[in-house]
Amino acid sequence: EKVHFVQTYSFFGEQNEVHYDVNPSGFRGPAFRPKADGTSHLVFLGDSFTFGEGVHNQDIYPEVAARLLRKEGKRVQACNLGVGGYNTSQAAEVLELIGFGLQPDVVVLGYTLNDAEPPLFQVDPQSGQPVRRPREAFIESEGVLRRPPDTPLYRLHLAQAIWQVQRQRHLSRQTIDYYLSIHEPSSEGRIESEQALREIITSCNQRDVPCIVVMFPLLFNLSRDYPFRKIHDQIGRVVQETGGRFIDLRPALMGQDATALIVHPTDQHPNEKVHALA
Repeated sequence: EKVHFVQTYSFFGEQNEVHYDVNPSGFRGPAFRPKADGTSHLVFLGDSFTFGEGVHNQDIYPEVAARLLRKEGKRVQACNLGVGGYNTSQAAEVLELIGFGLQPDVVVLGYTLNDAEPPLFQVDPQSGQPVRRPREAFIESEGVLRRPPDTPLYRLHLAQAIWQVQRQRHLSRQTIDYYLSIHEPSSEGRIESEQALREIITSCNQRDVPCIVVMFPLLFNLSRDYPFRKIHDQIGRVVQETGGRFIDLRPALMGQDATALIVHPTDQHPNEKVHALA
C-alpha cells in the first residue's frame, strides 16, 4: 500500500535560519566516541544527502538507523562522514583517511546521481582558496525559484499558467539530458565514480567489513517513466559484482509526489520522510 506524505518545511527557524551541529572532527552530529566493548560503529559516507541537508540531525537516516538498532537492544554509534558536494572519489578518500580509523563494523555509502560529477569545490591556483563550481548553470532546475516576466501580459493568470507549463517542460528535459550525459559509458565522471565505488567496497572486503550502498533516486518523475532506471541498474551491478550490498530506494518511492519529498520548493534534497524510509 502506498503512503502519501504531507509536505512540511519544519527545519527553518523563526528567522528562516538553518542550524547544524558539527562535532570536533568537523562532521555532522555528536562527537565520535572511542569504540567500547560490545559497541558497533556504523560509518556512513556520502554527500549532502547523507549529511542531511535541510533535515534535523535526529531525523537523518544514519541516526534513524542507529536508533532502530538500539531499540533492538544493540549498542551502536552512527558516525556520519557525509560532506555536502562530495562525489564518490572524495567519499573513498574520507573512508581511507578517517573512516577506517573509527573501526567500522559496517560501512554505508549513500549514492546519488550527481556522484558522477567533478568535485563541487576546486582550489583557485592564484588565491589558493576553494572556489565553488557553478553547477546550476548546467542544471537550472536545482537553482532558484523563477517567476514569469514582470510584464502586463504575464499578469494574466492564463499567461502565467502557460509560462509555468512551458518552463517545467524545459527544466524536465534539461534535468534528464544532464544526468544522462554525466552517466554516459564514456563519461569521465562515470568512470571515476565506478572506480571509486569498487575501491570502497574492495577496501571494506579486505577488512571483512560489510559495505552497503544505498542509492537515492532523483526526486523527479517517480513513476514508471522514471528516466534514470538504467543508471540505477548499472550502479547496482557494479556494487554486487564487487561484493557489496545494493539497496535501491527508488521502488519504495514509486508513485509518490516528488514535491512532497523535498526539503523546500527551491531545494531538492530529500526531507525527513525519505530519510525515515531509507
